[in-house]
Amino acid sequence: MRLLSEEWLAERLRLGSALPVVPGATAVVQHEVHGDAGPARYFDDIREGRLTDSRLGVHPTPHAVIRYQRSVELAMLCGEIDAVSGVISGRITVEGDLNRLLPLVSVLQTPAAIEVLRQLNAVTSD
Repeated sequence: MRLLSEEWLAERLRLGSALPVVPGATAVVQHEVHGDAGPARYFDDIREGRLTDSRLGVHPTPHAVIRYQRSVELAMLCGEIDAVSGVISGRITVEGDLNRLLPLVSVLQTPAAIEVLRQLNAVTSD
Protein backbone atom coordinates (compact mmCIF):
# COMPACT_ATOMS: atom_id res chain seq x y z
CA MET A 1 0.00 0.00 0.00
CA ARG A 2 1.14 3.49 -0.79
CA LEU A 3 2.90 5.48 1.93
CA LEU A 4 0.59 8.10 3.49
CA SER A 5 -2.53 6.81 1.71
CA GLU A 6 -5.81 6.36 3.59
CA GLU A 7 -5.33 2.61 3.32
CA TRP A 8 -1.81 2.90 4.81
CA LEU A 9 -3.07 5.07 7.69
CA ALA A 10 -5.87 2.56 8.38
CA GLU A 11 -3.31 -0.25 8.62
CA ARG A 12 -1.11 1.92 10.83
CA LEU A 13 -4.12 2.53 13.08
CA ARG A 14 -4.98 -1.17 13.19
CA LEU A 15 -1.44 -2.09 14.22
CA GLY A 16 -0.93 0.84 16.60
CA SER A 17 -4.22 0.30 18.42
CA ALA A 18 -2.92 -3.03 19.73
CA LEU A 19 0.14 -1.54 21.46
CA PRO A 20 0.40 -2.07 25.23
CA VAL A 21 -1.13 0.55 27.50
CA VAL A 22 1.38 3.12 28.75
CA PRO A 23 -0.18 5.44 31.34
CA GLY A 24 0.48 9.10 30.64
CA ALA A 25 1.51 8.60 27.00
CA THR A 26 -1.32 10.69 25.56
CA ALA A 27 -1.05 13.34 22.85
CA VAL A 28 -2.43 14.48 19.52
CA VAL A 29 0.44 14.81 17.04
CA GLN A 30 0.11 16.55 13.68
CA HIS A 31 2.52 15.27 11.01
CA GLU A 32 3.61 17.40 8.06
CA VAL A 33 5.53 15.28 5.57
CA HIS A 34 7.24 17.12 2.72
CA GLY A 35 7.87 15.52 -0.65
CA ASP A 36 7.91 16.25 -4.37
CA ALA A 37 4.12 16.64 -4.49
CA GLY A 38 4.08 19.13 -1.62
CA PRO A 39 3.29 18.49 2.02
CA ALA A 40 1.06 15.63 3.15
CA ARG A 41 -0.63 16.14 6.49
CA TYR A 42 -1.98 13.55 8.87
CA PHE A 43 -2.50 13.33 12.59
CA ASP A 44 -2.27 10.72 15.32
CA ASP A 45 -4.38 10.65 18.45
CA ILE A 46 -2.48 8.57 20.99
CA ARG A 47 -4.16 7.62 24.27
CA GLU A 48 -2.23 5.82 26.99
CA GLY A 49 0.32 4.62 24.44
CA ARG A 50 -2.19 3.28 21.91
CA LEU A 51 -3.04 4.83 18.58
CA THR A 52 -6.76 5.62 18.70
CA ASP A 53 -7.02 7.69 15.51
CA SER A 54 -4.77 8.32 12.53
CA ARG A 55 -6.02 10.04 9.41
CA LEU A 56 -5.24 12.46 6.66
CA GLY A 57 -5.88 16.12 7.34
CA VAL A 58 -5.19 18.77 9.92
CA HIS A 59 -6.28 18.35 13.53
CA PRO A 60 -7.77 21.57 14.96
CA THR A 61 -5.91 21.37 18.29
CA PRO A 62 -2.78 19.18 18.19
CA HIS A 63 -0.42 19.17 21.13
CA ALA A 64 2.53 19.22 18.74
CA VAL A 65 3.38 19.50 15.06
CA ILE A 66 6.28 17.54 13.63
CA ARG A 67 7.74 18.24 10.19
CA TYR A 68 10.03 16.10 8.09
CA GLN A 69 10.76 14.86 4.58
CA ARG A 70 9.09 11.84 3.02
CA SER A 71 12.51 10.16 2.97
CA VAL A 72 12.62 10.45 6.78
CA GLU A 73 9.24 8.69 7.09
CA LEU A 74 10.62 5.84 4.98
CA ALA A 75 13.87 5.73 6.98
CA MET A 76 11.93 5.48 10.25
CA LEU A 77 9.77 2.68 8.84
CA CYS A 78 12.75 0.55 7.92
CA GLY A 79 14.60 1.28 11.16
CA GLU A 80 17.40 3.39 9.70
CA ILE A 81 16.62 6.20 12.13
CA ASP A 82 14.31 6.71 15.08
CA ALA A 83 12.34 9.80 16.01
CA VAL A 84 14.79 10.94 18.69
CA SER A 85 17.84 10.78 16.41
CA GLY A 86 15.78 12.49 13.71
CA VAL A 87 15.10 15.42 16.03
CA ILE A 88 18.70 15.57 17.27
CA SER A 89 20.04 15.55 13.70
CA GLY A 90 17.59 18.24 12.59
CA ARG A 91 15.86 15.97 10.09
CA ILE A 92 12.67 16.27 12.16
CA THR A 93 11.47 19.56 13.62
CA VAL A 94 8.99 19.78 16.47
CA GLU A 95 6.73 22.62 17.58
CA GLY A 96 4.35 22.55 20.50
CA ASP A 97 4.12 20.92 23.89
CA LEU A 98 7.27 18.84 24.23
CA ASN A 99 6.16 17.66 27.68
CA ARG A 100 3.26 15.84 26.00
CA LEU A 101 5.66 14.16 23.56
CA LEU A 102 8.28 12.95 26.04
CA PRO A 103 6.22 9.99 27.34
CA LEU A 104 5.71 8.89 23.72
CA VAL A 105 9.47 8.39 23.30
CA SER A 106 9.40 5.40 25.63
CA VAL A 107 6.45 3.96 23.66
CA LEU A 108 8.33 4.26 20.35
CA GLN A 109 11.29 2.36 21.80
CA THR A 110 9.31 -0.69 22.96
CA PRO A 111 9.67 -4.00 21.13
CA ALA A 112 5.93 -3.84 20.34
CA ALA A 113 6.24 -0.45 18.61
CA ILE A 114 9.33 -1.57 16.71
CA GLU A 115 7.37 -4.61 15.53
CA VAL A 116 4.53 -2.33 14.36
CA LEU A 117 7.04 -0.39 12.25
CA ARG A 118 8.45 -3.64 10.85
CA GLN A 119 4.99 -4.87 9.87
CA LEU A 120 4.01 -1.53 8.39
CA ASN A 121 7.25 -1.36 6.44
CA ALA A 122 6.54 -4.81 4.98
CA VAL A 123 3.30 -3.58 3.38
CA THR A 124 4.45 -0.08 2.38
CA SER A 125 5.31 0.95 -1.16
CA ASP A 126 6.93 4.27 -1.93
